[in-house]
Amino acid sequence: MGILLVNGPQLNGPAYKDGTDFAFQSTVADFWYSKFVFAFAVGNFYPIFACLFGLSAAIFLADKPKFLAPRLHLRRMILLLMIGLAHASLVWWGDILVVYSVLGAGLILLNNRTEKEIFRVLFVLAVAVLLLSTAIFFMHDNYTALLTDNLLNIYRHGSFFAISKQRAADFMGVYIPGVLFPLDAYRICSFSL
Repeated sequence: MGILLVNGPQLNGPAYKDGTDFAFQSTVADFWYSKFVFAFAVGNFYPIFACLFGLSAAIFLADKPKFLAPRLHLRRMILLLMIGLAHASLVWWGDILVVYSVLGAGLILLNNRTEKEIFRVLFVLAVAVLLLSTAIFFMHDNYTALLTDNLLNIYRHGSFFAISKQRAADFMGVYIPGVLFPLDAYRICSFSL
């Protein structure tokens, strides 16, 4: 229910708008609902969902025979990836199943490793995420190209095909930095100096 509470209002709008507020607020109730959800819910349910996903993967891998577990888990992640890609392009650009499937497939590499090995891998990943997040934070703002009436009209009045095409573009822009927001290499390099 928490995931639905957080993501429900974002199903009808473009990616650039829903990072800070919900799109198409037409009443005072929409405005206050948006503020309430951003204050008390956004960011709280994602970690719970991620923990449940990780726990289910751990139980799945531990429950199966060692020779069979990786193959079955990989098959499960491929199915999750296909569902996620269909969901991202047909229903909502903010799909998380694609990310979970890709990261979940990586769990096969950590299966049957020692705690020290797992800690080293997680430390390297944490540093990489920190560096990438910092780089993305200093990306060149390209909002003027996105804040067009045409984009909003696609979500308001477009055909199912046009909206699905825009959702796919929004998905790519959210999960692959530089697609919708080009990286400004000069600003990133000058920050690191």
